[in-house]
Amino acid sequence: MTKSKGILASRRQWSNEEDRIIAEHYPYTSSTELCDLLGCNVHILYKRVERLGIKKAPGFMSSFISGRFQRGERRAPETQFKPGQKPWSFGKKIGTRGRTGESQFKKGTVPHNYVPVGTEKTNVHGYVLVKISDTGTQWERWAFKHRLVWEQANGSIPDGYLVNFKDDNRKNCVLENLELVTRAEHVQRHGLNQYPKELRQLIQLRGAITRQINKKEKEHEQNA
Repeated sequence: MTKSKGILASRRQWSNEEDRIIAEHYPYTSSTELCDLLGCNVHILYKRVERLGIKKAPGFMSSFISGRFQRGERRAPETQFKPGQKPWSFGKKIGTRGRTGESQFKKGTVPHNYVPVGTEKTNVHGYVLVKISDTGTQWERWAFKHRLVWEQANGSIPDGYLVNFKDDNRKNCVLENLELVTRAEHVQRHGLNQYPKELRQLIQLRGAITRQINKKEKEHEQNA
């Protein structure tokens, strides 16, 4: 079924349990691994996490698990700016055009939704976030409270580990309720292994069937 023939493929219906798995594992798991578990393509997963408002955890994209280039690695250095090289806009004053200046923020203007550093809020998945900076991206300005509490007491969280709630209450961020576990341990506790064997088999079977359907549709589109 293809758009080119005026026929749209059926939209995937996500279950509450699949949404829970995404919310639990997407921040700390590579997208390809999660797609294998759920039986979907990466772009389908990205659409779902965007709709759910889920982001990768702070530091994930800079870890080896993400598969991205790490510090010290360089991509296509021949096309990168060289030391001393000046951009085309160097020394030029780029002003506003038309009436755009009327709606732009003026220096010193404070946004109406500004909150001070130290403010706490709970996201849609029940995690407590703490504002740690007024500058940077969202994930540079906000951090998970349970991770901050752990790191303040024990130092940086090693690669391959995450902070887990002993009582599964994501708002209970006291140090006594936190523990450091490997990702494998976390998945074993909160992933498919917690379900009965029959349910695990059904979820895995659904993923296998979905992957085959996606594969056949892709082959059909290429041969059309």
